[in-house]
Amino acid sequence: MTQQVYVGVDVAKDWLNIYHPGRGAARIDNTPAAARSFAARCAKEGAWIVFEARGGYDHQPRDALEAAGVPFSRINPR
Repeated sequence: MTQQVYVGVDVAKDWLNIYHPGRGAARIDNTPAAARSFAARCAKEGAWIVFEARGGYDHQPRDALEAAGVPFSRINPR
């Protein structure tokens, strides 16, 4: 049985702070290209992504994850 991997993403205007339980923390640019690359890696691994709804700054990762078919939860930052 495979255990689900959950990856947390803190969304900011210019970057995404990512925490992967097996690889630790990383920061990538909040751009379409970087988000697509991140989404492709997540799709390959079968990870579930959890990130905050952040005043429109979350549209890059959200669009990339949807396009790659990666499951995610968009949560209220409060």
